[in-house]
Amino acid sequence: MFHTRVRRIGALLAALLLTAGIFRIPLPARAAGGTLITPYLALNEWGAADSSWGRPKDLELMSGWQLGRSSTFTVFVMNGSAAYCIEPGVSLGASTAVDRIARDDYWNGYPESLNETIPPDVTKFLLGQVMLQGYDGPIEVQQTADGSGYYIPADFDRSILSKWYATQILIWETIVGERDADFSHVAPPSGRNAVREVLNPSCPSLSRIGSEYDSIVTAVKTALVNPAIPSFMNRKEAEAQVVDLAKNGSQYTASLTDANGVLDGFAFTASDPAVTAVKSGNVLKITSSRAIPGGVTVAASRTITTPQFVVWTDRAASYGEPPQAVITLTGEQVTDTLKGYVKAKSAPLPYDPVGILLQKKDAQSQDDVRPVAL
Repeated sequence: MFHTRVRRIGALLAALLLTAGIFRIPLPARAAGGTLITPYLALNEWGAADSSWGRPKDLELMSGWQLGRSSTFTVFVMNGSAAYCIEPGVSLGASTAVDRIARDDYWNGYPESLNETIPPDVTKFLLGQVMLQGYDGPIEVQQTADGSGYYIPADFDRSILSKWYATQILIWETIVGERDADFSHVAPPSGRNAVREVLNPSCPSLSRIGSEYDSIVTAVKTALVNPAIPSFMNRKEAEAQVVDLAKNGSQYTASLTDANGVLDGFAFTASDPAVTAVKSGNVLKITSSRAIPGGVTVAASRTITTPQFVVWTDRAASYGEPPQAVITLTGEQVTDTLKGYVKAKSAPLPYDPVGILLQKKDAQSQDDVRPVAL
């Protein structure tokens, strides 16, 4: 059962997810899991918080996500591995025991409403691509004097933090819908903030963060296996276009041209055994052996390889509840399936002389569909 997302505005520790860990102090572990910590960036050797990297304002993001302002810059470290926030605005403590959830166990059933641009399977695919091109190295962490939290030493390399920050921003853009299936940027609609507004104009590494951001975008697009689907299809079955099959002798047919040039990589299946879909170059020919006025769905699928990651949280695969879920790379590869949909139905037959077509449909098999004269 999936729960309604709880939004947490102004949560200091729901800030930026960053990577990996070299610890000066031991962290407790638990079976099939471990401890997720959220160290903040220190201004000096005594652990005073550096406010120059903090988020300057509350943000209303696409798809209903929110981020609150924060006076400090907080990163996430999970079992010494790079970790990234996938639930912007959901709260998290300084140290939380979490368990590992398989990537697909988390994403199967992921609500489409949480990303208004791309469906969950594409979101999942792109996250792996961003993590592969982003930062995947260590971060030095110290415990505060009172033992209540953790911080990043003031002398830690700011160029590394810049790449961390850029990676997290792109993860959030992918999650909320600011990136489409080709990883091109999607401008937020009126009334919504862009994720990049998390950047503090007074941050001394602002230029470096922007440069790292651009480099990761370029690397993802360069390395990305073309995730496009045939141009006449939609990634969401409910929004698939409907094409008419014209009567051709005893059959009903339509030919669809793919402007994206990716037809050859896909396999096609139809929800009705009377319908076939055959590729020829950039043209897909859909044929039905009988009239199908109710329509059928033709689905395309393509298997691709992407970096594997896992989800860490203390709860089951529900979404938007504290503590927020984070993801880490495993160093392995996994296959994903790109999907597309189009719907086909037999076009109405012209009726002569009055131009009215009545179709008698057998309620059991739909096999008896024919014009009936008045």
